[in-house]
Amino acid sequence: MSDSTHIPNHVSFPLRTDKRSFWALMLTQFCGAFNDNLVKIVVALLLVRWMSAEDAKTWVAVSGAVFAIPFLLFSLASGRIADRWSKARVMLLAKLFDLPIVLIVIAGVYLEQVGVLMTGLFLLASQSAFFSPAKYGLLPELCSEKELASSNALLNASTFVAILSGSVVGAWVSGDYHRFAFLSGSIALASFVGACLVKNGPAMNPQQLLRWNPLPDFLANWKLIQPHPALRKSILAVSFFWFAGGVTHLNLFLYVDQVLRLPEKMAGFLLSAVVIGIATGSLLAGRLSKEKIQTKWVPLGSCGMGLFLLDLYFSNDSLIRSLADCFLMGAFAGLYVIPFNTLIQLRSPERERGRILSTVGLLSFVAILGASAFLWAMGGMAGAAPDHIFLALGVLCFVMGGVILQFLPSLK
Repeated sequence: MSDSTHIPNHVSFPLRTDKRSFWALMLTQFCGAFNDNLVKIVVALLLVRWMSAEDAKTWVAVSGAVFAIPFLLFSLASGRIADRWSKARVMLLAKLFDLPIVLIVIAGVYLEQVGVLMTGLFLLASQSAFFSPAKYGLLPELCSEKELASSNALLNASTFVAILSGSVVGAWVSGDYHRFAFLSGSIALASFVGACLVKNGPAMNPQQLLRWNPLPDFLANWKLIQPHPALRKSILAVSFFWFAGGVTHLNLFLYVDQVLRLPEKMAGFLLSAVVIGIATGSLLAGRLSKEKIQTKWVPLGSCGMGLFLLDLYFSNDSLIRSLADCFLMGAFAGLYVIPFNTLIQLRSPERERGRILSTVGLLSFVAILGASAFLWAMGGMAGAAPDHIFLALGVLCFVMGGVILQFLPSLK
């Protein structure tokens, strides 16, 4: 059984990592993820503040759907765009719209107009959907072969830190319109500056056709992926990561309320522990990878996730133990996902890399929707308590670890 993966011949890399462009990419990605979550949290909290309890529940759910729909509609088309034109220029164009879109959200906040807020939220998610495939597809064009895994680890860790900090700061500034406007506008400007500093590169497939209907495009992309077992299995494994994350994120709120019997705000501490754990595990995976993708750590990552999800079932009388479980579960999740993210970039043909990465993004959102369906089936239909849901998810992680052990030889 192979415990590392070599680079296929059809993938080319720069002789050395373009440090300036890499750190500029890190800046624009961190600012974008921070602002996305800042805006989402502020919008949700303002809807709660402006409306009755019943109306707020409806509109908060609507705001979540408004943010998700652009990724389902535009992810695949954005992948084709990232292949057809320079990825650095696609990123720059996407970020050119960042500040005007944030200004629409700010106008909705000051005018207290829900329709304007929803418009701004939709446009912000659309911009992010077009940005994402270019961002991940650009890494192999900026980073040398030996630094790609560690670069993925840094990008993944910084993204989760941005998600966490954007959410925390969003809750802090939601009551101060001026502070929110200044902060979100400044971050959008910084994100654009970062995109400007990324070195322009060649288009990988200028003849790439543009298609806007996501269903036939998904089928065409999957047909492209199907002949590559390592690529196909890695994409499905990453989708499981987002499924497990979606279940954990939603179920923690119920776990804190119904099992730990603590105030709702304590869920934020548990979520923070998960996010910090993922960032830590991602950095560890990058260090362990050195100059190759160390796939031998992936089953350990999956089983580690399962172990500490199972322990949440037994630690329901201890907040400290639950916090430790959340952190360690997140750390093993980071160890699990980084090799697969890197492998997908490596095994994707250069001319079609944007399409393949956009398919990964689409399936990740489908997995998150699947997490909601899983929670509804377990909690709503079967009547399972939140700790039992973590128990079931932990078992699934162990099963996934066993499946990965079986297909590790095919990742060579």
